[in-house]
Amino acid sequence: MKQKIHDYYFLGILVSLLICTNLNAQNCACWQHRDTSFHCVPFSYCNSECGADHAPYYRNDDASTNAIILPFTFCFGGVSTDSVFINTNGNLTFGRHGAQFTSFSPDTFPQIDTVVPPMIAPFWGDVDLVGGTGGTDVVVYKITAHHLIVQWDSVGYFITHRTKLNSFQVIISDGTDSIIPSGNNVEFCYGNMQWTTGDASLGNGGFGGDPATVGFNVGDGVNYLQFGLFDTAGNSYYGQFPPAPAYDGVSWLSNNMFYYNTCILPLPPMVSGISPCDTEIVYSNDTVYLRMLFFTSKQGDTVIANPISTLPSGVSIAANIRGHIDSISIKVIGPLATLGYHTVRFYGYDKTNSHDTGFGSFVLNVLPAITTSSQSIENDNSIEVYPNPNRGIFTVACNLTESSLPIMEVYDLTGKQVLYATLSQIQGNNTIDMRGQPSGIYFYRILGNKGEQISNGKFVVEK
Repeated sequence: MKQKIHDYYFLGILVSLLICTNLNAQNCACWQHRDTSFHCVPFSYCNSECGADHAPYYRNDDASTNAIILPFTFCFGGVSTDSVFINTNGNLTFGRHGAQFTSFSPDTFPQIDTVVPPMIAPFWGDVDLVGGTGGTDVVVYKITAHHLIVQWDSVGYFITHRTKLNSFQVIISDGTDSIIPSGNNVEFCYGNMQWTTGDASLGNGGFGGDPATVGFNVGDGVNYLQFGLFDTAGNSYYGQFPPAPAYDGVSWLSNNMFYYNTCILPLPPMVSGISPCDTEIVYSNDTVYLRMLFFTSKQGDTVIANPISTLPSGVSIAANIRGHIDSISIKVIGPLATLGYHTVRFYGYDKTNSHDTGFGSFVLNVLPAITTSSQSIENDNSIEVYPNPNRGIFTVACNLTESSLPIMEVYDLTGKQVLYATLSQIQGNNTIDMRGQPSGIYFYRILGNKGEQISNGKFVVEK
């Protein structure tokens, strides 16, 4: 039977193992792809279920690090700190009462710091790292001068179950780093989320029992944001305070992201929806809908969100539905929008505490219209780009009826064109070289001899 164990060991020299150098792409816009600057988290405690017999325990169950010293100051609940504890079970902890935390069964928020330390929990659940192999099923981290990234990469659940895996990430910063949108200092990011509960938390097949907790707990028993309680499969979301047994579905988190300012008290609304890591590309002959969400930190309160300034030409609010979540539907009419880049900013505040304000923004890039004609070839099978992902050399297989060679344009996530090339084969294979570009997601379009779009898609460069 699992128990809380508080055996602390000296944290030795950080060692980079092969299991920490494997690249693992995730379909999540804000996901930070691993490279050699990431290291396995050096856990200082390990129980009898660990896969090693000395620290640091890269593969473990219910472990915690010693205090990791940050090269920047992080503000949480109005208190500044330069250290953090990383815990196997999906959370970071802080605090003057000691913050190593090995509890595997999550609690609901709020909690006082003598019970649950001040905590940032992208997914507090019973993570088990013992059963993994290769470069996945580990926790990795990266520290820079202004931010810390912690990533739970394809992790299983207790006891050594790996038939369902979760991938999630948290970034904390000093509030000045552009890796998180301006005005915020924490970001959650999710890849594929498949389980909620370990066996020792009354789970069955990865679900049921004690629900996984997502959110923030300042530790004063008053200030917190419980973003959700998850213990079922599927995409159902009943809100931050779901009435049992109607808990939230973990798949709702998949490929989602949230950002937040944890320095202010009372805690302001949390922002989600449009990824600040991407530039939203709209062609001037398109009409698209985008969505931004603001979540109140107070049960029973209403959050109110609005644009900070006049919206750019062609951008309007199609719907603004308020409640404990303010859901804003943003309509972009390409023919009315001005070409180029536009920054769109919103704010949201709690109705009973108007000074508690969260901020969200995204960049809109309006590109020229794609022309079409009656000879346009709209056939997904006419173009194939592979292998996807890879390190930079892609094959473009064509099966076209064009009378002249088509053009391939490639754009990065900011909308910048990084490649313009004439394909050499209409019926056959072409090679494009992206080795000079950084790792990431890229969008392509193939244009025919009349400028019409033949095909479009995306691929991933991994290094």
